Amino acid sequence: MAEIVTLLVIKVPSNTVTKKPTDYLNVDINCEYRGLAQRIYFTAVVTQETLLGEFDEIGSTKKVVYVDLPSSDTLKPYTTRVPNLPLSGVAPKTSPYGMKIKAEGTFGTVEAGNKACLYVQEAVVEEFTLTITIDPPGGGTVTKSPNKTKYTYGESVTLTASPSSGYKFDHWSGNASGSSTTVSLYMNSNKTVTAHFTKVAPPKADIRNLDFVATKGTYEIGAKVPFTCTYEYKGKAQSGQLVLSLGTGVYPSFFTVQTYSPMAVAFAEAMDWVRKTITEGTFVLTAALEPGKTYNTRAKLETLVDLTQETDTDWGVITISTVPVGVSFQVSIWGTPAFGSYQKWWANYWDPGISNFVGDGKWYYSYQKISFSNVKTGGYLAVFLMRDSTVSPQYTSPTFQAVNGGIYQYDVQLGKVSKIG
Repeated sequence: MAEIVTLLVIKVPSNTVTKKPTDYLNVDINCEYRGLAQRIYFTAVVTQETLLGEFDEIGSTKKVVYVDLPSSDTLKPYTTRVPNLPLSGVAPKTSPYGMKIKAEGTFGTVEAGNKACLYVQEAVVEEFTLTITIDPPGGGTVTKSPNKTKYTYGESVTLTASPSSGYKFDHWSGNASGSSTTVSLYMNSNKTVTAHFTKVAPPKADIRNLDFVATKGTYEIGAKVPFTCTYEYKGKAQSGQLVLSLGTGVYPSFFTVQTYSPMAVAFAEAMDWVRKTITEGTFVLTAALEPGKTYNTRAKLETLVDLTQETDTDWGVITISTVPVGVSFQVSIWGTPAFGSYQKWWANYWDPGISNFVGDGKWYYSYQKISFSNVKTGGYLAVFLMRDSTVSPQYTSPTFQAVNGGIYQYDVQLGKVSKIG
């Protein structure tokens, strides 16, 4: 006849175990069996004492396992375990819980238990830090998901490494390992992780899509022409220069007339194509250019170490204006101003063509005339009078449109200019 004796012994220090309600409990069972070979089902469940002194089962903790025991004519000891008995439905309290074990087989049902073997404490939320280091500094970045300053026990964190330009991700060290850019961590303690990056050699230097744009128009010699310049570059960090030339010709022929001094350009390291803008600037039209002609622009952008270059030519951009023909005329002085009578006078003419005064610097008597040659019309006179050694303040005429060969009289008393011949 099959039978089980000495069913339940829970192996815990002092016959008790302390657990948190978020934990699981492993229940070890010792028993002795005699009888035919059969499968025996063991059920473990947590119990608690009621107000009437009885012990009720907490159903959410119940778990069943089975064991196939061999045939035996004599009582033989056996040990089995009910693993991971859930405690989530057990409320924390200071008084103990019990444990009931039930064995079921052809012999029927045998129960045993312990009324005070389990203490359940209030769960303490444990938080842990995750420290990330980048090697070398600036070699890349690491993102955390979720991104927090502290993580609770058992929380999963995904780290993703992203290399900076010029670097590649190599491997993790510390509390993470492997060479994949993504790694996950199980937070059960404070952890430190280092993301290692290695330097990558930049590609061979190259320039493309150079776009040099000078402001198109008609200019006089000495004028400053504004320009902008953009380009794309990839390669190592190095020095370079922009060289501008002006020339004549019709596409595709370019005949250089003037080449300007190189403008320094600093190329920053770029692992892939990066669009850049050279600071806006100007260039001056010199006397090497002929009035009345139109010129093309050619810009050459080049590196000076890992050599490469790109050229951009624009056709018919700059036209040099023809030299204007000035007028020549004569002027005399008339009238008696507040200064009073005078023996001599001195005069300059403001030439708007050159934005400056012209004159011979001589003193003239009242009956004499001063001549101005090849000046732009629309200027005015600046006159000083002299009596003995006393010089008057400046008398300034209104602007007037002189004609070539004209004779004019400036009345310093009335302040007007009249054509008298």
